[in-house]
Amino acid sequence: LWIALRDHGIRMVVARSEASAVYMADGYARASRKVGVTYGQAGPGAANVAAALADAMWAQSPVTALTGATATNAVFANEYQALDQFAMFAPVTKWNGAAGTPQEASRLLRHAIQIALTESPGPTHLDVPKDFFARPVERSLHGDAPLNIVQQAPVLDERAVEDALARLSQALKPVILVGEGVRFGDAGAALAAFSERAGLPIMATMGGKPAVLSAHPNFCGIVGRYSSVEANRLLAQADCVIAVGSRLGGLATNGYTIPSPKATIVQIDTDAAAFANPYFPAARIHADAGAALAALTQAVRPAAAWSQWLDLCRGKARAWAERLEARIVTDAAAPTLTPFTVLAELRRYAGEIALVADTGYSGIWTATCIELAPPQSYLRAAGSLGWSFPAAIGAKCACPDRPVLCFSGDGALCYHLTELETA
Repeated sequence: LWIALRDHGIRMVVARSEASAVYMADGYARASRKVGVTYGQAGPGAANVAAALADAMWAQSPVTALTGATATNAVFANEYQALDQFAMFAPVTKWNGAAGTPQEASRLLRHAIQIALTESPGPTHLDVPKDFFARPVERSLHGDAPLNIVQQAPVLDERAVEDALARLSQALKPVILVGEGVRFGDAGAALAAFSERAGLPIMATMGGKPAVLSAHPNFCGIVGRYSSVEANRLLAQADCVIAVGSRLGGLATNGYTIPSPKATIVQIDTDAAAFANPYFPAARIHADAGAALAALTQAVRPAAAWSQWLDLCRGKARAWAERLEARIVTDAAAPTLTPFTVLAELRRYAGEIALVADTGYSGIWTATCIELAPPQSYLRAAGSLGWSFPAAIGAKCACPDRPVLCFSGDGALCYHLTELETA
């Protein structure tokens, strides 16, 4: 396999562990919006790959994992390092396959990459028995044809838009809640236009942070478990929430406590499965985020009460930001080092860097305390401690001309400290 990669001009980056390799491919995929490809050998290598794919699954990141598998003449024969790899990958992949013949491997690898990138992106996996790699196969007639990745968004249903607007018109305290789907759909401009036309406050999940400019006057903070306390309080008061590109999971909703269960939920998503959540959305728009927001912008009729609510949200968010700013300024001048001292320094480069953050407090501090200018400039661990450092290496491979900064605690960094050598 390595010889074939070399002969085809494919550069192989050898990591120090399979988990690191997966996280590098994941960081590359998120930063480039292309597929990231990783490999692990049969047995324990494949087990490590499977364990690390969870973050890509949570983050809807298009990573394709290729693994060697037990040779076909040694299946169910107590072979060294033999495992049921197919079963291990099933819970952490969007598609999971195994080559039944050497000839099938090429077609199925193309299939795995195509599935990873289409509709809601996600990780895929292909098992190839070890003995297949050395066997001759007939060259496919379509082997050199480019992959035909067709991203076909659902057709916008005008009745769903009318239903959403009817429910919105009854609200006194509506909020736009932004998730990662706005970033996937490059719908930041459409989001801003809708917020400005309707006069509605914008709040974002951690995953939605890269999709919206934090400096927008209607932006009122990050919500969820890792969040701005004031933004959470405001979202709890909302009586109608337009959730765009958010699956309304436990992290984004702080354990399903915000929005209020009494609020009317209008949900916009390209993935129909996203509508199956504990909030039972009253109105569902199964469509591309940009198209749905554009239709809402064209037809919305702002209510007088909304401007008062927007002013209240802006004022509360501003007061919280001023308290935070005072703390950052104080710590920056203090003789001891705190996270706020570091944040004060990082903010000087907010218009230049891509920031890759780990989970836990690293996620809280970076999500709530730094305004990053470019809309694709923030990547964060979806749940795997230690993800950030290898992911930052992968992101740098995708963005060689841009400063990439990893924000991580010491516990997270030590998971993959050996990857300093890879970097």
